[in-house]
Amino acid sequence: MATASNDKSILIYDIDFKLVRSIVDANDASILYLAWVVNHNSLLLSCSSDRTIKLWDMEKQGVLKIMKLNDIEHHNYQVVSV
Repeated sequence: MATASNDKSILIYDIDFKLVRSIVDANDASILYLAWVVNHNSLLLSCSSDRTIKLWDMEKQGVLKIMKLNDIEHHNYQVVSV
């Protein structure tokens, strides 16, 4: 399970043991939404009020791709869902 917060972090939980497994300092602004990638247990998408969408590999706790919406003409405001 994963959660995101206005503190700009993503927390990954082990729900069987009710423990935080990892904390990732994720963005420069509040994270608005998270979504696991279907059929890829370690891949997570995040979107932030800094107008970025990031694809994460949570096993490696690293970013695989960053999409900055400033470079795309279709969104004029922050992204709130992926």
